[in-house]
Amino acid sequence: MSIVCLLSKKAWVFFFFLMDKFFLFSIHMHKYVMDAAALFHKDENL
Repeated sequence: MSIVCLLSKKAWVFFFFLMDKFFLFSIHMHKYVMDAAALFHKDENL
């Protein structure tokens, strides 16, 4: 019972760690995509 409890706790910590990394990554990607789109539209207007 205790082993399963420990494993599930580790799994949750790992899951939240991955979600946190993915969340930060998606925010950065959104920023890069927006910057690229802004540059593209700037070139398009010129």
